[in-house]
Amino acid sequence: MRWGIRKKLIIFLMLVTVLPFGTAITVTYFYTTKSLNEQSVSTNHDLILKGKEELTVYLNDVAQMSSVPYRYTPFMNVMRNGVSSNLVVNQEEVRRVLAYLFNSRPEIEQMHLYIHEEKESYTNYHSRISGRATYENIFSHPYYGVLTAIEGYSLIEPPHEIYSYNNISVIPNSQKVKVLSFHNVIRDVPLADVLGFFSIDINLSRISAISERLYTKDVEDLYIMNEKGMIIYSSNENEIGKENKEKWFKQVKKEPEGGKKS
Repeated sequence: MRWGIRKKLIIFLMLVTVLPFGTAITVTYFYTTKSLNEQSVSTNHDLILKGKEELTVYLNDVAQMSSVPYRYTPFMNVMRNGVSSNLVVNQEEVRRVLAYLFNSRPEIEQMHLYIHEEKESYTNYHSRISGRATYENIFSHPYYGVLTAIEGYSLIEPPHEIYSYNNISVIPNSQKVKVLSFHNVIRDVPLADVLGFFSIDINLSRISAISERLYTKDVEDLYIMNEKGMIIYSSNENEIGKENKEKWFKQVKKEPEGGKKS
């Protein structure tokens, strides 16, 4: 759709680095419109602000899930010592945490846990918890390698088709939906030693539900993007997960942050 024909409502989500334990996801917005009266601009501006706040709360809630294991001592002991020292008991601790966290949000599609001590990983896909599997080349995963080199604890992978971590989960082609992935490093706090990695894949249903209240279908376009221009949500579903290379987007990026333009 050409710039200037339809109203573009754009929310930029800074989704690359979440501060320790996911306590801060910064969301900024750019609002740009043409041929609208001031009252309409004000109404849509307020609506976008409310949507921004709701998205922030939701994404923070998901990010905070990665802090839960730190508060459960038996699980952290498994992360430090590995599973084999007491296989039956320790695997039950792993299963307990994966089951609890999976059932905490309906949007979760899959979880992956990697324990560095014995290079073992587990997944929970649709409440099916896998057995343990060796993950020798863990740093072949593009996000886990980066996590060891930054001060933060989390990275967010833009929308993509769900994939099987370490080829453990059996995901039918008919179930390969788009997900947003929260990848987390588990450290032996207060030390910086890496104990493992924990990933959470959520489907886009909640993000879509929030977003669809922020614009008028067939009249407006809504785009939610990270700072690299990767599309987290779009009124055109086919654009989700792709980089926005449109000319109008380049124009929007030149406008003052948080500003209105009529």
